[in-house]
Amino acid sequence: MWHVTELPRYVKNLVNEPRFLVVVFTAIGLYSVQFAFYPRPTIEYTKLALQYLPGYLKHAKVVAYAASMIGMAGWGLRAYGRVSNSELMNKWYTKASA
Repeated sequence: MWHVTELPRYVKNLVNEPRFLVVVFTAIGLYSVQFAFYPRPTIEYTKLALQYLPGYLKHAKVVAYAASMIGMAGWGLRAYGRVSNSELMNKWYTKASA
């Protein structure tokens, strides 16, 4: 039951922690630069690291893909909702022109 009851609360607290986000985004940035300049060694090292993970964590690619797609869809729906709100848009344009 911990995965259902406590894990979402724990993840929410981590997402609201700026230090954690700085470390995560820095790691993602470093990995992206490493992959951009040295794609083959990066893929080889990543495969080597994934061999030592437990079986249920080997599906991280699928989870990362699903999380990315859901996140992007959420951002798009949020933007669409904000643009569709005429009162909000009027406030935005009056603030921008002031």
